[in-house]
Amino acid sequence: ILVFSVIFILPKEPVKKELSDKHAGALLDNPDIIADVEKRQIMKFLYVSWIANFGSWFCVGIMRSLFPKLATALGITPFIIGIIMFSMGLSQTAMFIILSKMHFWHYKLRPIIIFQAVTLVGLSVIVFASHFICLAIAVFMIGCSFSLTYYASIFYSLWGHIDKGAKSGFHESMIGAGCLFGPLLGGICARLFSLTAPYILSIVLILAAISIELYIMKRK
Repeated sequence: ILVFSVIFILPKEPVKKELSDKHAGALLDNPDIIADVEKRQIMKFLYVSWIANFGSWFCVGIMRSLFPKLATALGITPFIIGIIMFSMGLSQTAMFIILSKMHFWHYKLRPIIIFQAVTLVGLSVIVFASHFICLAIAVFMIGCSFSLTYYASIFYSLWGHIDKGAKSGFHESMIGAGCLFGPLLGGICARLFSLTAPYILSIVLILAAISIELYIMKRK
């Protein structure tokens, strides 16, 4: 019902094309928007956030599709598995609310790296722990870290850019790619090695993402 309602809502809200194609890729010159951040730095944070967002949703795809299998193998009941998975969504929602009211992380690399490090800790706990309380805490931590990379990606895709549609579309494509390749490659690893192998793969991917992000920020 909700999906079909969109069909009837959109024709009643026509969108005017206010910007010409020649402005695509340009940055707004309004100093109130760009503040003191150089345009080049704006683009760097955009690319970094896209990479971090892909890594996060790669892990999200694995968590949503393969974690219940691991938890079942560890003897955890479906009810407890549901609560653990709920904790990830709960932490994401809570962090979205917090991040919307705080600006300390804007145009700073350290918060992105720190939250990715939190993801690494959570994934490591999943690899080595078996008690459901430890797993619940790990999943909650991962949910918190996912929220920052997602929020940063959409924020940097929209803030200060004229071609917001194209950049927000690429933001969404990173989510789709992560949700596609995470379960696919994670499932292959689980089949060939063990049920914890997908999380080791995620650790490797996050480390690689951090390395690329640091390289991008250090480039002149």
